[in-house]
Amino acid sequence: MGGLSLTGPSPRVKCSLPGCKRLFQTAAAMEDHRWASHNLPIGGKASCGFPGCNAWFDTKEQLKQHGEDMHPEAPKPWVCQECGDLYRTEAGLDSHCVVMHSVSRIPSTKRHEIETAFLRAWAKTETAPRRVHEVLAISTSQLAQTLHNDYAEQVRKQAGGSHQDVRCLQDGNVRIRFHGSGMKCSLGLHGNTSLCPEPDCGVCGILRSGFRSKKIRTDAFQRFGTGFYLTSASGKANDYAWADDHTMGRHGLRAMLVCQVVAGRVYRTVNNEPLLMRPPDQYDSVVGEVGPVLNYDEIVVYNKRAILPLYLVIYSA
Repeated sequence: MGGLSLTGPSPRVKCSLPGCKRLFQTAAAMEDHRWASHNLPIGGKASCGFPGCNAWFDTKEQLKQHGEDMHPEAPKPWVCQECGDLYRTEAGLDSHCVVMHSVSRIPSTKRHEIETAFLRAWAKTETAPRRVHEVLAISTSQLAQTLHNDYAEQVRKQAGGSHQDVRCLQDGNVRIRFHGSGMKCSLGLHGNTSLCPEPDCGVCGILRSGFRSKKIRTDAFQRFGTGFYLTSASGKANDYAWADDHTMGRHGLRAMLVCQVVAGRVYRTVNNEPLLMRPPDQYDSVVGEVGPVLNYDEIVVYNKRAILPLYLVIYSA
């Protein structure tokens, strides 16, 4: 295919937080940035919600502190099934589960299924994983699941009627792919299910806030531009997985994410196209096929809502 490259429209929407100079192409992207980077509620304000209280706040922390100080008698009907902690809202319980119980054990039959798929998909003959130590289910927030499902439905509706869009018309062309990232903690080992606060822990960052464009490395070559990269070859994803020598890496372990990806209408290429900031028009993702520049395939999506992490595989390689 030809070397079509897109740079996208110039960003025009400025972050509404005073002092922040970030620009975005859409208001929706700016709102996502406010939530992820400044911890500000979507829409800019968060109301108390307690009957008779008209207070509103700029951040989630302010809202939480207000509830503890002014409404300690408020009922807490939402119960965590893992630890028994009580929460006033479903959103509060949801956030607690994502951070404190981010991963969980799965039935042995399901573990065997994921482990087998991981090993069979390794593909790289020059290296091989020594052992899979654990396979854990990832707890994602209701908001993340809703955004992912809404995006899949949007892609499905945009699909045309040609034969190559059959899977898009069915479910948005959902695929299961691997993503390797860094680990600065021991999540998933010895019963540890809590996300760590380390800003450089790639896995915990993804599980807490999803895939974020500000975490994309700008100092490294991006073969298909600024996007989120996954692959069907777990061995290739392993090239990007690492663990801190003081935690998981000390035992020779790494972690890899198994993700559900809405591929949509796929633009296929065998050429480097590093200037891409979004898929070409009429496409939803880019697939780099095996050829002169790649030994293993890659799929790149440019909307974080296209990816939903499902499982965490802990292995030695």
